[in-house]
Amino acid sequence: AYTHLAFYWGRVPLRLEYDQTGNEDAPRSATVEEVWAVAEADFKKAQTLLPESWDSKNTGRATFGAATGFLGKLYLYTGKYGEAETEFAKMTKFYSLIPGPRWLDMFGETDQNGVESVFEVQFKYYVGANAGNAIGTEPEGAASQVKGRETRHPQLYGWNDWNNWYFPDIRKLDFIYDDEDGNEYVDPRAALTFYERAGGIGDDTWCDHTSEGPKPFEQDKLYYKKYLNKEYKETENNQQSSNNIVLMRYTDVLLMRAECALLGATPDEDKALGFINEVRDRIGAFEYEDTYTADEVFELLKRERQIEFMGEYHRFNDLKRWGMLKETMDAEMAANGANPIDAKYYLFPIPQGEIDNNLKLGRVDNDWN
Repeated sequence: AYTHLAFYWGRVPLRLEYDQTGNEDAPRSATVEEVWAVAEADFKKAQTLLPESWDSKNTGRATFGAATGFLGKLYLYTGKYGEAETEFAKMTKFYSLIPGPRWLDMFGETDQNGVESVFEVQFKYYVGANAGNAIGTEPEGAASQVKGRETRHPQLYGWNDWNNWYFPDIRKLDFIYDDEDGNEYVDPRAALTFYERAGGIGDDTWCDHTSEGPKPFEQDKLYYKKYLNKEYKETENNQQSSNNIVLMRYTDVLLMRAECALLGATPDEDKALGFINEVRDRIGAFEYEDTYTADEVFELLKRERQIEFMGEYHRFNDLKRWGMLKETMDAEMAANGANPIDAKYYLFPIPQGEIDNNLKLGRVDNDWN
């Protein structure tokens, strides 16, 4: 929690004991580094308490590897690249990349908590009397709803229902770039990330793994394919889903290691390219074999993260920590007739309720309130 508080809100009050008697009005921390330090200590403590694995009845619980991955990510986010690499290197014996043909299965119901998964939020769909209720479902025979045990948001955003899962047309262009010979290349993850009518670079069929067999995608707009389950569902509006939310997978660890290799005390372009190529080789994309400078490899890394994690909620974090949020988003905002990014967007607004209820919160210094 304090990792997110530090990154998204900055100097928040520190409440380190359950009993807050006498500290109801807690001042904000003096520096954001104090907040990061609390998160670091928590992850280190978790490493000493958590097992390397669980039995089948406890699949999905946090492990030593999960604590290690998030500790490494904390170090990366705070510019401690050597410490981050030390933690990430510990994870090689626990995780691996799943085969390329199963890449999409990580975002549905068919390959959850697999060898590539570091940590997922667990969800299960119960079929019962209130199975269609949007806020929860109940198992057979239950007297009342069991809330918070399902997620349907990927299915809810179907193309004959709500339209929140559109794939932006401009993002399609990110999958088209030149290979090392200067020829136009379409990344194979395009057809795994979004649906598109025949003739484009996205997947033009759905329902591929059902008894009905493939159906043509005939919508005018592009739609995300990740998390949508439509390869395995026979009806367009089937909303029943037990999709987990993947917070970290081993691919992320490899690409963060590439970043550590580039931004550490002694940049190692070959090491960074090795991690990038491991990710690309798995999916069948060409590997980088030319000689590149550290800056050029970083540009390749930025594109790799954008393509690999599109739709997985990493992009804002990446742009922000690289100091590129404003310059990247201003052009896209202008193209859509929106205002430029203001400096305050680098931090989230502190909720008004927190300001009203905590008299020592003090002046908010990000112009949100």
